[in-house]
Amino acid sequence: MRRLIGLVALVLLLGAVFFVLRQPSRSGLEATGVSSTTPPTVRSTDSTVAEAPTTTEPATDTTFASTTALPTDTTEFDQGAAAAAFAVTEIQFGTNGFVSIKNVGDASGNLAGFALCSRPRYFQIPDVELQPLEIAWIAFGDGATLGDGAGIAQTVIAMNGQLGIPSRDGGELALYRSSDFENPELMVTYVEWGSAGHGRSEVAIAASLWEPEAFIVVPADAFGIQSIAPGRAAAGPDDWTAGVGG
Repeated sequence: MRRLIGLVALVLLLGAVFFVLRQPSRSGLEATGVSSTTPPTVRSTDSTVAEAPTTTEPATDTTFASTTALPTDTTEFDQGAAAAAFAVTEIQFGTNGFVSIKNVGDASGNLAGFALCSRPRYFQIPDVELQPLEIAWIAFGDGATLGDGAGIAQTVIAMNGQLGIPSRDGGELALYRSSDFENPELMVTYVEWGSAGHGRSEVAIAASLWEPEAFIVVPADAFGIQSIAPGRAAAGPDDWTAGVGG
């Protein structure tokens, strides 16, 4: 009987020991389960995703800007485009005198809309097409004495006194792109001789085509005045000289 009681007690003791031994194992499982579901790993992943654009977008923007600079081909093309350019190259005095207008550009152009002015008179130039280096002679009178020059194509236009008859004693002449004579941006060429301060000189000064108190000195034997600006429009008194002799 005592042996039976001792055996039962041993079994109960072993069961208690077995129960106690199993308790830490369950606590470990529960602790492991909590740590496996905690968010640090998730936050680390979110941080990586959020930081990626901040490291790649600026680099992408910089690359885009460096490869999309404004092209220079268009500017170079525009600067090299052919164009007509008109200039008064000579004025001859007297009833048989004339104004010589030359196309100093490298393309053909039309003088329609251009105007000559010697205040208060002016002359609207008709529809005349000039090729490069071609000259239009605009006669102060009827132009009957004007003809073709050697090797240079020329057109004769008669003003029949509409602009008056220029004298070597003094005068002015301006070439405009239109009949808006007060606008310096539309003045192409200006010259005055004999004295300063003619009607359009202030406009010419504002257009940087003339200088205050400047004029071309004309000797008594001068037949006219000529531009000495090669291949371009005269840009001031230094680009003119009196023509004598002949």
